[in-house]
Amino acid sequence: MKNKQNPKSVLTEFLKSRDYKGAETVLDYLNYDSKQHQLWKAYVCFQNEKYDDAQQLYLDLSETADDPDDNIIFLTCCYFHLKLYDEAMEALDTVGSESPLKIRLQVHVANKMKRDVKTYLEQLSDSVEDQLSNAAFLYMNGRYQDATDAYKKLLDKHPKNTALNVFVAMCHFKNVRIIVDCSVSKPCHIVSTTNHKYRITMK
Repeated sequence: MKNKQNPKSVLTEFLKSRDYKGAETVLDYLNYDSKQHQLWKAYVCFQNEKYDDAQQLYLDLSETADDPDDNIIFLTCCYFHLKLYDEAMEALDTVGSESPLKIRLQVHVANKMKRDVKTYLEQLSDSVEDQLSNAAFLYMNGRYQDATDAYKKLLDKHPKNTALNVFVAMCHFKNVRIIVDCSVSKPCHIVSTTNHKYRITMK
């Protein structure tokens, strides 16, 4: 272990710095037989994109934990990344409590399954997480101007959030308007861009 520190202290440092590969290494070294250890192992596996491993751990935890709902929701996150949308929706249907994360998952799982998501969208709150989820839904469905408006609304409240600026830029890129200055019957080519607009002129 680093500088001969206590493994638990090293684990804490890795988790605080979001070094999930390091955290997984320490957890494998400790190898405790406890639910708390399984929870952390499932968490870091998910963060390291080892969704199959995280899925199995959350499955085991959902069968033995005193409050299985949280673990089923985390399991659903794994199913979503594994593109197991039917399994994800079935798992969500077994969750008794209505948490914000559950509703956000229902929005995106139903969308992937091409189901009506109106009921779920109406349950989203004004929280940053819920509104980010709403904006992502709009973007994924090609409603780039609506997504831009949603991200800008969040950006007004959180001007230092770099990610929001990136999301707005992505929407602008997708929402580029092409100005055609030539007859449809004549060949054209793009010669310049200004203010997110491509200008097309005759060859």
